[in-house]
Order: sequence, then structure tokens, then C-alpha cells
Amino acid sequence: YESSSFLTYESFDSSIRTTCNRTKEPRLDQMIQVSGNCSGGVNGKEILLVSVTNLGIITGTDQLAIRFGADFAASTRLVNSTVQKTYVLVETPSTSMYKKSSMIDLTITNILSTNRQGITKFRYIAAPSLTSAVFNAFGSSLAISFSDKTNIFSMEVARRSDCNIFLHPLTMAKIGESAACTWNDERTLNIMLSYGASILPNDKIDIKPEILKDSSNLGPYCNGQVQITAPSGLAKPAFQLVGPQKVGPCDTVEFMALGSFARPLTFNWKCLQCQQVTQTRLSLNSADRISLSGSDFVDSAGTYEIQVYGTNFLGAKSDTLVLQFEKTSLPIPVVSLSGFDSFSKFDEIIFEAKTAFSTCSQQVELQFKWTQLEVPGENTNYLIPNSALARNSPTFFLAKGTLSTP
Repeated sequence: YESSSFLTYESFDSSIRTTCNRTKEPRLDQMIQVSGNCSGGVNGKEILLVSVTNLGIITGTDQLAIRFGADFAASTRLVNSTVQKTYVLVETPSTSMYKKSSMIDLTITNILSTNRQGITKFRYIAAPSLTSAVFNAFGSSLAISFSDKTNIFSMEVARRSDCNIFLHPLTMAKIGESAACTWNDERTLNIMLSYGASILPNDKIDIKPEILKDSSNLGPYCNGQVQITAPSGLAKPAFQLVGPQKVGPCDTVEFMALGSFARPLTFNWKCLQCQQVTQTRLSLNSADRISLSGSDFVDSAGTYEIQVYGTNFLGAKSDTLVLQFEKTSLPIPVVSLSGFDSFSKFDEIIFEAKTAFSTCSQQVELQFKWTQLEVPGENTNYLIPNSALARNSPTFFLAKGTLSTP
């Protein structure tokens, strides 16, 4: 009788592998439901399900040393342990070591056999912090940056644009109640300031507590403040200088600096050939308009020049604008033109010439003459009827469809 025997060996992987998942339950004694990756807030209290292969049979968590970096787990519960795999529920500890979200080592060691140790990565999630607040080149808006992505896009769209939702009332008072907030991305908030806002470089932006946190919605809420800085480059403010080209001997005239600004400019005015006392008075006027009367001029007739520049709250200075005007020896009426500056061929076109007489001149009936001018670099429509141009009236009128070009 002959026989043979065979010895069969089962392949066995002796390596130690560790997995970790966040669970939904807030306590260790509830049913386990995996809800996310191996992460949790620096404020602790997240429950993780950790599994380790080939750690050895564990009968209680007192046989394990579970560390998050240098910190031990807040509490643990053994779920199951076999020769092949051990499952443990772990409550994350709170820590003050990490001011920014960080990856650390999560280690599980069998203290009865210290060479049996599982290691995986755990992400501690900190609250995003305010890192910078910078004016744009015009001073009309602020760009606020955060250290990490926030959970802003988990909010309703209407709430994202309401600055009152996440900015402190003291900040709101300085940016203006009608300031608008938009988010360029999860880390960048743009604040369009209200007209007349008072906020300045070196002021602080304050965030309301209990509103924003990490984009994962884990970890503590964001709070704190950041100091505002001026932009690296400034844009020149721009405006128009408006005033008459001729002034009667007894007129009081007004010159205005007109423009759209993030907030009012401080203006510097000069009048060349004006009386010295007038120059002194203008040097004390920082408003956007000045008034001059006949007594301000040296000569009864001649050419004068107004100069003005503006400076904004960031210190950016505009170009100096110049307007020359003639002071006449006889009172003359001042004519201004009113009407829209763009029309289509389907509109009636109406312009009205309004007349203002000098205070010391007699009001008489005026003769009006209308002239069509060619604007350099623009297409000129030559189909305006001569009859309309020749009309002696303070009102210029074209019926619908007169012009062929819309």
C-alpha cells in the first residue's frame, strides 16, 4: 500500500494597514454610520471608525494607545477584534496646536506588543482666518482673503450677498449700509463700498462669529479681524471741470468739478489773474464747486483761467484741469442746452436752449441760430434738414424718422 500526503499552506498578509472614516453619530454608543474621510475639527468631539489589520486580538481599548500627533484620543470603544482586523471607535481630542488646517499622523499601538502599530493620516480642520484686506486701486472696494476655503457656498444665494450676515455692525457702519458683498471664490470676499463710506487703511474688518467655518462644515467657526491696507498701485481720480466761457461784468458764476467717485474728493482751486484775496479764499475751499463775482477779477475785461485738481482718501491725485473764460465789459446772456445725448430714428429729437441773463442787464428777446457740427472721429449724419437748422426758436425739433441712421 502506497500513499502520499500533501501539506497545504494558506497565504497570509502580515502587513499592518490602517483605515479611518468619520461617522455620523455624536456618541460612541450609537449605531455606526460612516459619513466622511479621516478628518475632524480642532475643537474635537468627532467620532472616527478606525480599522487596523494584524494588530493582534484586543480585548479592551486599555490595550491600545491611540494618538493624534502628540495627543491621546479623548475616548475610545472597541467594536470588534480578530486576528486579522480590529475595529475601534475613537473620539478626537481638541487641540490648540494648529491654527491652520493640518495633516498629522494618527497612530494605533498595541501596548502589549509595541511593534504592532498602525499609522494613517488625519486632517485637523481649523477655522479659516482672515489673512488680508486690501482696497482696489480706485478705493471703491475691498478684497478680503481667508486662509482656507469657507463654507459660504453652502448658504442660500441671497444670504451670500448680504454683508450684514457675516460682517460685524462696527464694520458695517464704516462701509455703509448699502455696501454689496460678492464672493469671487470660497476664500475671497469682495465688498463694494457705499458712497460716503468712511473706512480707511489701517482700520479693521471684523467678522461676525458663528457664521463662517471650513468648507467641510467641520471645525470651529471663524472669527477675528484683519487690518486694511492700501493698494500697491493707485488709480488717478477723474472728473470734468464745468463752467461758462464768457462772464458778464456783474455776473456771479459757478465752476464745478463733476464726476463719479467712490467717495468725495478734496479739491484744490486756483484762479489765475484773479485778485490776491480771491486766491486766498479759493485756497481754503476744498469743495467740488466755487463761485466768483465781478469783484474777484483784476480787470474789467480780459481772459482768466481756472485750475483744479482733486485728491482722494488714498492720496491719489488727479490731473490738473484748466478752463479759460473771458470776462466781458458788457453783460451778455448765458445760454445752456438741455436734451438727451443719444437718440434712435424712432424718436422725436428735441433740444431746448435755456437763457439766463446777467443780474444787471435788461432782458430782451433773443435771436437763435442752430448749427450742425462735425465731431472728429465720429460718423456725422448730414440729413438734418436746413429748415430745422434755420428755425429761429429756442427749441430744436426733428420728427420721428427724419434721420436714416438709428
